[in-house]
Amino acid sequence: EIRTLKGHTNWVTSVALSNDGKRAVFASWDGTLKIWDMEAGEEIRTLEGHTNTVTSVALSNDGKLAVSASDDRTLKIWDMETGEVIAGIGGDSEINCCAIAPDG
Repeated sequence: EIRTLKGHTNWVTSVALSNDGKRAVFASWDGTLKIWDMEAGEEIRTLEGHTNTVTSVALSNDGKLAVSASDDRTLKIWDMETGEVIAGIGGDSEINCCAIAPDG
């Protein structure tokens, strides 16, 4: 075992790793995202804003933005430094997957 990261209160549904491998964002059935320092094994921040399972998470190439999709029918764009939602859209049904184009 290399490392166990404990923090979510329910299953992890998706993980996005930064290009340099130093940070990761985990999405969960508990409706949150958690940003982890992978070198230290420490939680940096919890991102709260979804009201249902977070089904998918993606990181921009520069690691400055995260996008999350949720069963609450929303997609949110997060500022990784502040943990704030900077944009969001709603849909007619659950959103199961998200991605960020390589050029942002």
